[in-house]
Amino acid sequence: MPAIVIAVIVFLSTFGSVLLGAFLRQRLPEHHVSEDSKDIVVLSTGLVATLTALLLGLLVASANESFQSFNGGLEKMGTKLIALDRVLAHYGPETSEARAFLRHHTLTAVLRNWPEDAQQLAGFAPTGEPTATASVAHSASVESGRLEDLRKTSDVLARIQNILLELSPQDHAQTWRQAEALALTSQLSEEQWSLVEKAQSPLPNPLVLILVVWLVILFATFGLFAPRNKTVTTILVLCSLSASAAIFLVLELNSVTSGMMKASSSPLVTALQVMGPVK
Repeated sequence: MPAIVIAVIVFLSTFGSVLLGAFLRQRLPEHHVSEDSKDIVVLSTGLVATLTALLLGLLVASANESFQSFNGGLEKMGTKLIALDRVLAHYGPETSEARAFLRHHTLTAVLRNWPEDAQQLAGFAPTGEPTATASVAHSASVESGRLEDLRKTSDVLARIQNILLELSPQDHAQTWRQAEALALTSQLSEEQWSLVEKAQSPLPNPLVLILVVWLVILFATFGLFAPRNKTVTTILVLCSLSASAAIFLVLELNSVTSGMMKASSSPLVTALQVMGPVK
């Protein structure tokens, strides 16, 4: 379910609990909403409010760490792609096929997961290259976490490794570059598996459910004892919006490959720009 839909449900639930509390206030006997009862309810909900704040802070910190970790993984991948392309280029023209596979693989990965960058890529890609993979951008979205996409990626890297293994180095420099290129392809494969694992780490649903339940309890008590005027109603609406926005932020940060706050493709796009066309 999209994060924005969940956030709307949370807003309706929390503000609905305010209305429910206001409704119960009119139906409960007077001694149930007396000052003594109010003091006990305030003390009890203070504990729930503390637990809610702790859990919300934990979820925000965890989601932000996952988002930053995924972005860091993309930066490492972009760096390794550039390094691998440079090593292959310095090896000699024998690696032109491997470099072409590497560039095509990177271009396809960007178009597959960030189709909105297709126009930007067309600005510096060789003539005909974006067209060859443009269908990827218009096909069903394939997130980096899907196994079928990962198998295709693994096949490309394995094909590049096979090309490298078939090379016959003529001197020590080419021998070193062959070994370095093989090591970089292995590191790229590991990095991609790591990114897939991070993208497939969903937020535990019970934690979100418990958080929403606690928020509903809190807002119900607000409605139970709050005076009925426009100022209080406005403040409660804003508080309900703030709570739902916090949950929306958590869900968006945790959805690194989709949504409004998906991870940036800048590291891979930069890698494509630096790699340049294969001559």
